[in-house]
This record gives sequence, structure tokens and C-alpha cells, in this order.
Amino acid sequence: MEREAPSEGSDSLPVSEVATVKEVWLPRATKMLKRAIKTWWTEMKPYYTQAYQEMWVGVGIMGYLYYRLSYGGKKAVKDKPTAHGHH
Repeated sequence: MEREAPSEGSDSLPVSEVATVKEVWLPRATKMLKRAIKTWWTEMKPYYTQAYQEMWVGVGIMGYLYYRLSYGGKKAVKDKPTAHGHH
């Protein structure tokens, strides 16, 4: 009896094993991640929604000021000189 020549994808997992990995490992990992995020959020929610409420307003204002100073609106972008031929 002669052996068949190996197919191109013979070095990878068989289709049945790939399906098992997708069907078993992925849902378990997803559940673990969801549980970890839920546990973390349950403990940290008071800090991010109440204790640091004023901080988020400051972060928003500073982000807006950074944007305005960095980009200066449409006029500054339009008037900005371009360097032709330089990368």
C-alpha cells in the first residue's frame, strides 16, 4: 500500500480540533474576561463616578485646551506653511 502525499495544510490542526478550540476555549475566555471586568467595575465604580467626578471635568477641559493650542482651529491649519519635498 502506498501512502498519500501530505496535503498543503497538513502541518496545521485538523478542522475538528480547530472547531473544538473555537467552541470551547473562546467562550470560557470570554466568560472569564467578563467576570474580571464586572468584578473590577463593581469595586471601582464609586471612585470613577463619584469621588473623581470633578477630575473628569478637568480632563475634558484640558483635552479641549490641548486640542485648541495644538491645532488652533481651521484658520491655523489653512495658513500653516507646507514644506515641499521634505519628509
